[in-house]
Amino acid sequence: MSSFRCAVLAGISTLALPGVAFADPAMDVIHPFGPPTSKVSVYATGFGAGNTVDFFFDSTDLCQAVSDNSSAFCEITVPTNAQPGPHRIIGKSGALSAQQSFLVRTDMPQFHGLNALHQGINPFENTINTGNVGNLKVLWHQAIASGVLGGSPVVAYGHVYVASLDGKLYAFNATTGTPIAGFPAVAAGGHFSHSTPAVGNENVYIGSGNQNLYAFNAHTGATIPGFPKTLGSVITSSPTLALGNVYVGCLDGNLYAFNAATGVAVSGFPVSIGNGVDYAAPTVFNGNVYIISEQDKLYGFNARTGATLTGFPVATSQSNSTMAEAFSKFYFGSFDNKLYSVTAASGASTSGFPFLTGGIVGGSPAVYSGSAIVGSADGKLYAVQLSNGAKKYAVTVEAGAGGRSSPMIANGVTYFAETAKLYALSAANGSRLWSAAISNSDNNEYNSPVVANGIVYYADDTGNLTAYSVNGVAPEERFR
Repeated sequence: MSSFRCAVLAGISTLALPGVAFADPAMDVIHPFGPPTSKVSVYATGFGAGNTVDFFFDSTDLCQAVSDNSSAFCEITVPTNAQPGPHRIIGKSGALSAQQSFLVRTDMPQFHGLNALHQGINPFENTINTGNVGNLKVLWHQAIASGVLGGSPVVAYGHVYVASLDGKLYAFNATTGTPIAGFPAVAAGGHFSHSTPAVGNENVYIGSGNQNLYAFNAHTGATIPGFPKTLGSVITSSPTLALGNVYVGCLDGNLYAFNAATGVAVSGFPVSIGNGVDYAAPTVFNGNVYIISEQDKLYGFNARTGATLTGFPVATSQSNSTMAEAFSKFYFGSFDNKLYSVTAASGASTSGFPFLTGGIVGGSPAVYSGSAIVGSADGKLYAVQLSNGAKKYAVTVEAGAGGRSSPMIANGVTYFAETAKLYALSAANGSRLWSAAISNSDNNEYNSPVVANGIVYYADDTGNLTAYSVNGVAPEERFR
């Protein structure tokens, strides 16, 4: 979200001195929202020169600063255990105080994670854990009549977004499930298939079957000037936001890049990627953009100029997997039943990889605590050590299922979907902790779960978007 400043004046008067006027104490917080561990710049004014101001997050004293003639400044860190919802940042000096609200909120705005690295993890989740995940119950449910096919939900700005085969992009209040005014946004004459939305710059971006890359206002659903962009074929790839641009692969054999604000094509793009790309999203790392094409090659380009990176493309196996980055390496699944790892610098294979599973690896791995966790069409979920490609564990999840969903890991729990069930397993050892019945068509379960702010979201390909929380209670209510 764009930067904005907001000051809330506390209704507490300063001590009066004859003939001297003082402003009331006030707090000014830059970016009054963010996940746990956020660094937050706070200013206190009206406390008088030379006074020590203590800065609190709720009741926890985090910082002290001495006020000069205008203000006292501190950078505080939002506590790791701060629960989703509204909190207070308070400045105190003697009898004087002022406060500003702060919203603890974690966005999961792109396919498979926080950002363009697509790592499949939410490192900020602190509400659902291995001890209480077994108590997940439905918080709310929305039936999208025409069916959600293949795309996954994303969470941003307090909303959850999901696209449907009927050519509509839906948005709901992430906590209550209430539809957002102005949505669904419509792709005229098109459909949204396996493309997952990407949210940023106050906009939401998505590719369509009518060859258009759309951008809608994330709050109102209005079409953004400069969009849609018409490409050369169907877009089933999920767009990726990075470096102020939106990157998307296309079945016409090109990787495109546009300025995310204006829709103007980035100079040097589009670039050729052989036979095009089906479901994989581009991965942006260290100023470069990477993607696997239907030509069984891994491409790498300078993300700002489109120049081909030295040593690329490199041959690989056919894949619909989006590459997850960890330690300057990429991890991805393939149709030859393997989990691959290559270096970002050259595309060279990592020692110990590829790792062989018992079936097609159609989804994208999550990288967590030294392991890559991924599903396979043999009905198993595998954890493979990043360092040497050795198997950590393999657990049977759902026999005969397709293994196309991409796992999401949050607070030690792996969430994974198959044809009949949504699962929660221990990320450490794969033990099953919870499951819920879902409905996916056979061999088409590319839909992946997302976890944010103490809520698990899943959209199946028969038209149901469901939110789960501990005991079916919104986290803000549980911790009030």
